[in-house]
Amino acid sequence: MEYVFEFILEFILEGSLAICRSKKINRWIRWPLFIFLILFFASVIIGLFVAGVCMFRSSLPVSLLFLAIGLFLLVGCVITFLKR
Repeated sequence: MEYVFEFILEFILEGSLAICRSKKINRWIRWPLFIFLILFFASVIIGLFVAGVCMFRSSLPVSLLFLAIGLFLLVGCVITFLKR
């Protein structure tokens, strides 16, 4: 079941990124899809930051790990979106 979910999510995200880059697709389809992708990635990154801040008092190493992963994802997404 895990592989099926991963395959479907990868298929949707890779297809969405390809559509966002294509000039053949109408602008009215590309821009909402692009905004949806940005909101999806932002929600994952914000969720990691919130989890890191919430766990700060209970477990400092885990909290720092979540914050570091969120920071790496943020930098990676910014580089990816600016590069394309």
